[in-house]
Amino acid sequence: MQDSDAGGPIRNLSVEEVARSHLSVLRRSRFELRRRDGSWQEQVRETYDRGNGCAILLRDPARDMVLLVRQFRFPAWANPGPADAAGRGYLIEVVAGLVEGRDPAEAVRAEAAEEAGVTVGAARLVMDCYMSPGSVTERVSLFIANYTARDRTGAGGGLIEEGEDIGLIEIGFDDALAMVADGRIADAKTVILLYRAALERSQGLQHDFGQAAVDHAEAGGGASAEVDHAAGRAGAVVDGDHDRLRGIDEGDAHQRAERQGRVGGGEAVLVEVLAVAGSVALPAAAAVPTRDAGLDGRSINGELPAIGGFGEDSRGSVVVVAAGAGGGCRQGEGR
Repeated sequence: MQDSDAGGPIRNLSVEEVARSHLSVLRRSRFELRRRDGSWQEQVRETYDRGNGCAILLRDPARDMVLLVRQFRFPAWANPGPADAAGRGYLIEVVAGLVEGRDPAEAVRAEAAEEAGVTVGAARLVMDCYMSPGSVTERVSLFIANYTARDRTGAGGGLIEEGEDIGLIEIGFDDALAMVADGRIADAKTVILLYRAALERSQGLQHDFGQAAVDHAEAGGGASAEVDHAAGRAGAVVDGDHDRLRGIDEGDAHQRAERQGRVGGGEAVLVEVLAVAGSVALPAAAAVPTRDAGLDGRSINGELPAIGGFGEDSRGSVVVVAAGAGGGCRQGEGR
């Protein structure tokens, strides 16, 4: 820290180590802080130092999905929130971990492999931020990276020797945003990264989308039209051609309306599309048939009772029912 002789805001700093473990250090610091009016005020602050962290949002732009994790957090259990949809003490988060002296990009790739079983190529740093600067020194490097099914090269789940028991949740991007809005996702780094990705999408900044669509096409997804569409829309955004952009968006709205009419039956429909400028609107439904008979050990006659809910089936896999843009559902399963 700086003192007043170096032009900084504090002077007469003294630091006392209160407690230390193999994970962290608790310190008590006394100092004088120069206030805005130029006067000096004596203050005492305790800081918890556990090193810096890293976190990554894993996105599959071709399917408009994100891969999140669900794990037990004792502090969340000790201080439960009002919307503990994942169960008391369990949080839905992006992949994250401590840097532990490594380059943050290297560290976050290792965490993605350990927790989610994903081999990450290019990881894009979007910001460094302090999560709780009133008492915690940790600075977290936040990344976004694309993935495809071919990048899911491991089982994930974390390291048993570190006490990790991590479940995977693959969910639609818009559904993840809805879970932030209603409080089911309450982890700060996850909220920041999801909203950052949403901001980029709203501005037409789908990083590496074209390559992701090509990869999807090579895997049998037939994405050539979507690649052309993405390129056209991105070009309109860059050129500032509002008329062309408006025409593209109006065409998207018309196509979505046509799709909604085609899937408007009484049965639940599972639809996988390339989400370029929006998502397919699905018919409203109260429940969706599942491949498993129960959630959390309860028999529910093969139906999930709530759109957007999830639970663990008899095999321990996380089953997700994600609401589509029009209130309908699609089903996914963590691995």
